[in-house]
Amino acid sequence: IFMFTKMLISLSLVILCCSGCSTGRDYWQNRLDDAKDIISAEAGSGVGIKVYAFGLQVDFYNFSPSYGIRGGEVFSRRKHDENYHISEGNIGIPWLFVNADIFYPGERAVKRGKAYCGVTPFVPFFYLTDGAEKSLCNECSWKLKFAANRYCREKTENGKTGTEEKEIRKKFYEDFGESREYGGAYKLKISKRAWNVYTDLHFVIALGKGIRFGINPGELLDFICGWFMLDIFGDDL
Repeated sequence: IFMFTKMLISLSLVILCCSGCSTGRDYWQNRLDDAKDIISAEAGSGVGIKVYAFGLQVDFYNFSPSYGIRGGEVFSRRKHDENYHISEGNIGIPWLFVNADIFYPGERAVKRGKAYCGVTPFVPFFYLTDGAEKSLCNECSWKLKFAANRYCREKTENGKTGTEEKEIRKKFYEDFGESREYGGAYKLKISKRAWNVYTDLHFVIALGKGIRFGINPGELLDFICGWFMLDIFGDDL
């Protein structure tokens, strides 16, 4: 029985390795990506504190990551545009306890389902926003909105109101909506919901400079299952 069990284990390992090799480089790259998904570690600037566990959080903070790893993506801060936007924290008075969190380091994160946009409303529960275009909780959407308001005021000085004002606003978005001058990241394409966020554990602490560190038990399970060709979060490419 011992010899049979030993042979069975050996055969299973061979089959596992061969099944991995048969899928080419992607199999091994996906295992590496799954491993990187487990831990998040970031450094940046901000003030306040946040404790997050499985969708629930207690916080009063602002944090802007400068570099680190999250969702399997190693990133460094650059100017927010339509290809990059990472920020989190309080969105300001009068919504003191309504926090926003957006993670969009690039298209690869989108394809793997790691990019997301969400809010923590007055109750301490994190909520991933719906839809393919995420404008909520994106600071550039506020810039664009303010620019649109200014544009409409300039164009409605002659008394144009109602339907005409709506048309003017529509034309503004059509003409300038994709311009970086007016906040080019106001529409972020997110192909699928980042359910892995709800299995995450992390904290943020900042006083001028700060850190964000976490571990994701759900991603650990996804990593283990990945060796057996099971993709829990649908993040294999």
